[in-house]
Amino acid sequence: MESFLNKGAKILVTGPTGFIGSPLVRQLFLSGYQIIGIGRTPPAEELKPYFETFHFLDLNKTPFNTALLKGVYAIINLAGLAHNASAGDQGLEAGYMQLNAEVPRMLAIAAREMGVQKFIHLSSVKAVSETSPRSQPLTEETENLGEPTSLYGRSKRVAEKFILQALENSSTQFIILRPPLVYGPNPKGTLLQLIRLVSLKVPLPLKSSKARRSFISLDNLCSAIEACLDEKNESSGVFFVSDGDSIGVVELVETIANAMGSNSRLVAIPEGVIRSACYLVGKREMYEKLFLDLETGSERFNKVFSWRAQKSFKQGIQEMVKSYLEEKDPR
Repeated sequence: MESFLNKGAKILVTGPTGFIGSPLVRQLFLSGYQIIGIGRTPPAEELKPYFETFHFLDLNKTPFNTALLKGVYAIINLAGLAHNASAGDQGLEAGYMQLNAEVPRMLAIAAREMGVQKFIHLSSVKAVSETSPRSQPLTEETENLGEPTSLYGRSKRVAEKFILQALENSSTQFIILRPPLVYGPNPKGTLLQLIRLVSLKVPLPLKSSKARRSFISLDNLCSAIEACLDEKNESSGVFFVSDGDSIGVVELVETIANAMGSNSRLVAIPEGVIRSACYLVGKREMYEKLFLDLETGSERFNKVFSWRAQKSFKQGIQEMVKSYLEEKDPR
């Protein structure tokens, strides 16, 4: 993507060495931006050339030095805990709230004080809900769905409120993105488990699933974040962003299998039986991911930022599976 700004605009990225941060930093560098990184993990050797400066520090423990924002055009906040733990552990909850909510508030206040033009924060669809009503994708106007049930979702919801409080009526534009499940090379979580099971040709009891889920590929998400940097667009707000059309769980498994050159081996077991079994062994989250909908609408973001997904779902899954197979057998 061609840069929207004059060459050399400074972008500060937190969490720049992670699953999303690494490809985003590479893309922004190639578009002509100067990247200032802040992270708890030093960049890999191949990533180092993309940073003008990298500050190795823990924002949980170190007060943010606002001098780092001198001359910075935009902050992109990717830092956060991603593991979707259940509520109940007070110590764990404090950790989530600190990194996922207090750190974004600290950065937003610093952006306001230093006159940073744009503050882009990566939230999550789970800041709204873990599921969506059947055939009713979540949109920016969705209301009355209750509080998120996971620590992750709750902390993301609080962060959104903090950012709004810090930047509303300020000169700093804020853009909060709520992506669904992000997929790409080196996958994690449920997608990695599915890929492993499909590769082992294990029969999967998912044929009866009618669930539809929204996704966004890593490349499409990086493209959407870069679109937010367009200096011609001054719209603040909270936006869902996704690949576009939602995908059925059965279609997801079949697409993974096709990318591997094999069959999906799906079998039909009544959903009620699977729900009871998952609840019995404490795997409610797994049941929800595989049998309940979580669809979002991306139309508002697409219109406001003149953006559309560049990579199809099939292409993204093929690249994800390829990376898995290459890592498994690097010949």
